[in-house]
Amino acid sequence: MLALEFTGTAGSARNAPMLLEGKDFSDDDVAEKICLGIALATANAIRKAEITEIASLATSHRRHLGIEHEATYLGTDERSSQYIFDWHATLRIRDPIISHYDDWQAARGGTHYFWFLGFD
Repeated sequence: MLALEFTGTAGSARNAPMLLEGKDFSDDDVAEKICLGIALATANAIRKAEITEIASLATSHRRHLGIEHEATYLGTDERSSQYIFDWHATLRIRDPIISHYDDWQAARGGTHYFWFLGFD
């Protein structure tokens, strides 16, 4: 599991058996485990925390290599400060992968929260 978390593929590895079993991703019990469910849950939790530095909060969608993916979008008052927090990538509440919005949209790597020292 550690290798999957490190490479950001933990959520995909968990989704694969569900997909092969023909699980209904619109079923509430399944939907909460996929990227969209995780992004909605984390966005709602952050919204409830009422963090004043966050000017905008949503989920963000991308399609890369034919794979649909959703993660949590955070924007600050500064226009250039748009970030994606991807908890589905690691499945670890204390270690999402953090990316600049544009990098995440292009599927360029992010940084684990564990090692995150801020963006330049």
